[in-house]
Amino acid sequence: MRIERYRYNLKQVAKLTSGTQTLVAIQPEITGKKGVLTTDESKILRI
Repeated sequence: MRIERYRYNLKQVAKLTSGTQTLVAIQPEITGKKGVLTTDESKILRI
C-alpha cells in the first residue's frame, strides 16, 4: 500500500539524516490522481 511505502521511505530519510538538522516536506502522489483513489486515500485528502 502507498501509505506504508511513504512511511518506510520517511524512516529511511530519518536514518540517513540522523545527527543533522533536516526539514522534510512531502506531497503525496495521491493529491494529483482524483477519481481513482482508494477509500483510505480519499479519507486522507479530506483531513
